[in-house]
Amino acid sequence: MRCLVEDLATFAATAGAWLRREPVLHNVLLTLVADRLSGDVPLSGAERFVRVVDDDGVTVGALVQTPPR
Repeated sequence: MRCLVEDLATFAATAGAWLRREPVLHNVLLTLVADRLSGDVPLSGAERFVRVVDDDGVTVGALVQTPPR
C-alpha cells in the first residue's frame, strides 16, 4: 500500500467515487471536499488530501487533514 498526497481537484477525482460508495460513513470527508471545491470554504494551503492505494493502484482509503485539527 502507498499513500499519495494529492491536490484538491485530483483527490476529488480519484477518491471521490470511493468516498461516495458509503456516503454516510464518509460524510465528513465528502463535505470538506465539496465545500472547498465550491469555494464556500477557501483553501488555506495547509490542507492535505491523501489517498491510500493498494499495489494495483486501487483506492482503499482516504483522509483529509485540515490544520490545526
